[in-house]
Amino acid sequence: MSSSLRAIAAVLVVAATLAASASAAFPGGNGLIVRLNGTGRDAYALVVSRPNGAGERTVVPPGRNAKPQWSPDGTQIAFEHEGKVAVVAANGSALTELGEGTAPAWSEDGSELAFNRFDGIGVMNADGTSYRDLLPDEGAGDLSKWDPSWSPDGRRLAYTRGSGEWSGQIWVVRRDGTGARAVTRSRGEIDSVPAWSPAGTWIAFQRYVACSGGSCRNAVFVIRPNGTGIRRVALDAASPAWSPDGAR
Repeated sequence: MSSSLRAIAAVLVVAATLAASASAAFPGGNGLIVRLNGTGRDAYALVVSRPNGAGERTVVPPGRNAKPQWSPDGTQIAFEHEGKVAVVAANGSALTELGEGTAPAWSEDGSELAFNRFDGIGVMNADGTSYRDLLPDEGAGDLSKWDPSWSPDGRRLAYTRGSGEWSGQIWVVRRDGTGARAVTRSRGEIDSVPAWSPAGTWIAFQRYVACSGGSCRNAVFVIRPNGTGIRRVALDAASPAWSPDGAR
């Protein structure tokens, strides 16, 4: 197996069936993991630990918290908090709500956050100023857009788009909102939760597979940003996140 395939095969995945913890995410430099810990959708705490689980500490108490993401410098965490986008310092201090939205994602330099807003995607300065619609909801007949993920060079965002026959596809768009194009083309399935590899050469994502009788299984795939090289990495797994060096 080539070194690139070994790296792909080692993508970190979080099993969709785990109830006690989910949505792990790595920062760019300090090697810590932030994750959700709890027993129900309205009672998840944000917990930080080393990758081996040592040094665990709670930074945000249980509540309606979801989708934590480290800032590139590892000093802050953006997350969903009571239906809003919020930012908190890594030590749990200075929690600030930035406004309505879900699934925040940091830009490569930590200056901006992209997030779901209604059926579109918006971008805001990390200090809560200067909001703009990147991919606005265009009304009746428009396809929903969600799950933004910045490329490592900050020039593009991957996201999920779709409804109907094309239930959900991974798309890529330029930072200014132009040049949107589909990366995946799975008919009747849902691709979602894209995550760029640190080098920007792969996008990991979650796909519903083996759908029958109204139920599906989750799997994690990787694909190149140009739509080539798609491979399944793991079955019965979801919500992929890359290690800082891209090796796992």
